[in-house]
Amino acid sequence: MSALLSSVFAWVWETSLASLVLIGLVLILQFVLRKFLTPRWRYALWLLVVVRLLMPAVPSSRYSVFNVGRALSLRAPPLHPPTSTSSPEAHLRPEGPALPLPSQGEEAHFPRSERPPSYYAWTPSVANFSTALPCLWALGAVGYLLMVFAQHWRLSIWVSHQKPGVANRVISLIEVAKATLGLRRDVSVIQTDSLRTPSVFGFLKPRLLLSKPILEGLTDEELRLVVLHELVHVQRRDVLLNWLLILVQALHWFNPLVWLALRRLRADRELVCDAAVMRQLSVEERHAYGTTLIKMLDSFSKAPLVPSLVPILNHKHEIHRRIIMIAQFKPTARLVTLASAFLLLTLGYFTFTSAAERVSPPAVEKPSGDANLEKQREASHGELRILEEELAKHEARLSQKQQQVDAMEEKLQIADADEGGHWQRFSLEGRRIEMQNEITRLEIVLSNLTALSSVDLKKAVVTLAPDHLLFELLSHEAVAEQNMAKLLETFGSAHPEVKETRALLKTINNQIDARLDGLLIGLKTKLHSEKAALDKLQVEMDRTKKSDMELAIKRRLHDQARRDLESLQFMRERLEGRIIQEKIHAAMPK
Repeated sequence: MSALLSSVFAWVWETSLASLVLIGLVLILQFVLRKFLTPRWRYALWLLVVVRLLMPAVPSSRYSVFNVGRALSLRAPPLHPPTSTSSPEAHLRPEGPALPLPSQGEEAHFPRSERPPSYYAWTPSVANFSTALPCLWALGAVGYLLMVFAQHWRLSIWVSHQKPGVANRVISLIEVAKATLGLRRDVSVIQTDSLRTPSVFGFLKPRLLLSKPILEGLTDEELRLVVLHELVHVQRRDVLLNWLLILVQALHWFNPLVWLALRRLRADRELVCDAAVMRQLSVEERHAYGTTLIKMLDSFSKAPLVPSLVPILNHKHEIHRRIIMIAQFKPTARLVTLASAFLLLTLGYFTFTSAAERVSPPAVEKPSGDANLEKQREASHGELRILEEELAKHEARLSQKQQQVDAMEEKLQIADADEGGHWQRFSLEGRRIEMQNEITRLEIVLSNLTALSSVDLKKAVVTLAPDHLLFELLSHEAVAEQNMAKLLETFGSAHPEVKETRALLKTINNQIDARLDGLLIGLKTKLHSEKAALDKLQVEMDRTKKSDMELAIKRRLHDQARRDLESLQFMRERLEGRIIQEKIHAAMPK
């Protein structure tokens, strides 16, 4: 058990120290590229750190970033006392004049003042410290996990005794938000007064915890935006990610930079969820979303430390970054996405490896004697002539192959860097995916709206398809109904003003029904136009694909000729290098 604990601690120690380089590079890249990196790729960089902290082993590579500091390579502290191959007592021998040694069977008796410092058992103290260090790490990791599990267990017991008892409007808003995101998981709502920030709790049975001030202080539209944000957390399975972060934090509890990295990861995760919500909203709704976050700060109070929760607000000082992102939100350019992905892969390639061990070449014995020296010179000159003759042959073949390639490129009209077709296919495929997603969203919205009754349709369409004229008609209807109620109570149903108000109310209802029919027709028309555009785009993609296939057939012979040419060029470079090496060797004094 002690050996296993020491091995695990050695792995954690080396991984934690190696991750310092990756964390530092991520912080530098986020600072330098802060105007170009989107929240999604900032979040991906921190996930790269989490993966590195959990990797059991990494391959060695000469391109690893750790080759730069081989002399200062980070290693785990020694877990066993130093030993020597000469004798077990070698490391206990003091420096200075030799001391008399006792004969066999005789005990050594030194005066206390003459005993060397190494005579006392300092080695057991080092051994005790090396053994205690893994135990201390294990106590810290287990203590942190026990604290987290205790907090989660207390909250889980409290949640299990609560009964969902919220207004029907909240349940309706949750269903609308689930339809918007395409989420099929069941999410229950629990009202709480102890937790003022809306949060998601539980992975297998997710529950949305909402406080009474939030339910009473937010309008239906604002509450829908809050629910939409929390359901994005459920859809992305961020509760499960929280438990993975808890494991990482328990393993590396002694490393303050790991705590900083995980805190920045949670902050960037909120930006990613905000961006996911932004993609589902119109321009006016995005402004309302930012206003809602600011409004929630009035009732915000720091929640008790429960790492398994996923709240909408963690710290007040982080809201500034989120509001700036919401105000400057725009779709990510495809070039930025490709550049960010390349940056992520490059960073992982240079940091997910260890320093390569250098192998020194074997020593070559030089021949001695004048006869051997003369033979060596003759052999060197003979090899040099053979190499020069072979180089001349390669030059002739290379020139002939170059002429052949040039003739094929001129005949086929193919450029070396003709990669426009590939980028065009990538662009068309991206547009097709975006249009398919928009069609799916429109079909879901239209299906939900057409399945509702007239009364429910009035309530739902205000949220799913906001319309200024419909808002005004609904406001006129509410005013007319209030006037009707007052007139009926004052004059009775036969009064002329009552009849006039009833006729006005009927006219407004007819206008509302007509407007609802118009909105549905507009959604259907938009859906049909999107499908038509998708069909046209598919035709364009088929045409591009066919053109690329024809070009690939033409380039097959050309590519083979190019490979042969590059092979000949490589062989020529090798021969030239070998000739230079032989000339230098022959010119050096023996």
